[in-house]
Amino acid sequence: MTNKRLQKLIKNIRKRSRGQESNNRCDDEVGSQDITSHSPPETQNNALESQQDDEEFHEEGENEVLPSQRQPNRRGRTVMKDVHALHHDDLLHITFNERGQTYGDLQPVLANYVGTIARNGVLLPLDYLDWRKVPKHRLEEAWKLVIARFIISDQHQDFVMQMMGVAWRRWRTEVKATSYDSNIPLEELVSIRPIPHGLATEVWERLCAYWKATEKSSKINLENGKNKNGTHAQGRTSIPSLEDKFLKENGRKPTRIEIMHLSRRIKKKGGAPVDAEAIRYENLLDEAVQTRLQDMAEGTQAIEVREDAFRDVFGTEHSGRV
Repeated sequence: MTNKRLQKLIKNIRKRSRGQESNNRCDDEVGSQDITSHSPPETQNNALESQQDDEEFHEEGENEVLPSQRQPNRRGRTVMKDVHALHHDDLLHITFNERGQTYGDLQPVLANYVGTIARNGVLLPLDYLDWRKVPKHRLEEAWKLVIARFIISDQHQDFVMQMMGVAWRRWRTEVKATSYDSNIPLEELVSIRPIPHGLATEVWERLCAYWKATEKSSKINLENGKNKNGTHAQGRTSIPSLEDKFLKENGRKPTRIEIMHLSRRIKKKGGAPVDAEAIRYENLLDEAVQTRLQDMAEGTQAIEVREDAFRDVFGTEHSGRV
């Protein structure tokens, strides 16, 4: 494939990736375990997906739903067909910053592609109770699928597999949210709801037992998650990508205050803050900067002042965490 054709394909992949992700935000239903290629495990997943689609279609026909009562059509799960169909000579190049994080236009493409692998229930089944318990040979096979489509050196393997682990846990959480109910006994649950995504009965029972045993800690984690400071409003544009764009436009790296401003503003509303909380923190940071500037000698670097002001508002960081 010529460079011109490859660039056009990459452009289409980026466009489709952004469109699919936008539609996913309003899609509450969990799709099938999908990955598009020609290996036997993936063919099984596609067959399962087709079977589920047929069942939904027949059910709608039997109930004779009127046109005015029908729900609007929603696109299914992201499958990244263009990426899976890439020739082995037409690999996509992923860039990493000095912290080993991906950035650039192809960062969302890699994230979506890794998500399709994480949802491959044959390669990475849900019956492992912890991502760290997934056998090494399965992780190696998953990594081979990534480097078969992207140019990524082995030194970044850990970061990519962490992305996959997050996607795998998110996928299992969605299955739990749509198919499991802690208030219904397991025997009754199995009888009134189909076991999701072709899981074996013993695997589903094992998962339900695990969720029941960890119900208390799950509620604690849910409450802790509500205490996060700020909402990222840039969609699939990651913080490293925002940093790279700022660097190209301004010739220097942004401070954490500037990154917070960039990531919590909505483009469609003229760059307005995403919510009242973002406005409140911006005001607190502005006050902290002005207070520090008053106490500083002339010629003090503004960047250092902003970093100190950021710590004044958000406190010192925990070891190993940002």
